[in-house]
Amino acid sequence: MPFQVRVRAVNASFQLVTSITNSISLDATDESATLPGAFTLSGGEAYAPVTMNAAGSFTVSAEDLTDGTIPIATSAPFDVLLLSGFEFDRINQKNQYAGTPLTVTVTAIDPVGDLVPFSGDVNLRELTS
Repeated sequence: MPFQVRVRAVNASFQLVTSITNSISLDATDESATLPGAFTLSGGEAYAPVTMNAAGSFTVSAEDLTDGTIPIATSAPFDVLLLSGFEFDRINQKNQYAGTPLTVTVTAIDPVGDLVPFSGDVNLRELTS
């Protein structure tokens, strides 16, 4: 899922410098990340979409393409969990009856079937033939 990265031009006191319109390039330690092409700051800042395509701990870096004297800025590390889908515990239809509640365990899994920590709402839909 994409998220927005905010890039800001700041002075030594970390105050926004609104006159900067430099060209910026993003990079990520996730080599498979989907990153935007170069973009320019407006009013000293810009938002850019980034999608991490792997699970792990990563950083995003911003490089000023206009002024090579400005050091590359790197984010703090952040963790990405890759969710592939959900798996249900075994349901035996021989002991289930229409209109009778059924308790089912739903587990979030990654692409290789390993458990992924997940908390949130899951909407279920019945598909019948």
